[in-house]
Amino acid sequence: MNIRAGQIIVQNNGRKSATEIQFVAEPGVLPWGYSIVPTIDHSTRIGARGEWILEVGFLGPGENVTLQVLNGPQIASVRAKEGPAKAVPVVHQRLFPRWINASVALLMATGLITLGYLAFVLVRLLLNIQID
Repeated sequence: MNIRAGQIIVQNNGRKSATEIQFVAEPGVLPWGYSIVPTIDHSTRIGARGEWILEVGFLGPGENVTLQVLNGPQIASVRAKEGPAKAVPVVHQRLFPRWINASVALLMATGLITLGYLAFVLVRLLLNIQID
């Protein structure tokens, strides 16, 4: 048995409320389950092409909502009455404490200085050999 989960976060960055927001999934099987954080009024239905659609009434300026889907199709698009949502690529990265970042930066700087010095010594050695 394969279990696949995914989530999408939608935030209203505009100055006005977004109305009739729709999360439209790719056509296919219905999800086993889903959750919306924070809990808000919503409805689900099946579209004309067999896609699963979750509808939210509105999002105020600066509000966000997270939709988590369990074993369902990928969310293909998010749209509202005012227009489609803009996708923002997100890169997940681990956050380390400052002292680790400072240590790594110091080690990298030490390595760079060492490589520069070795290149300088090598060039100087080669020039001395050719002169003699």
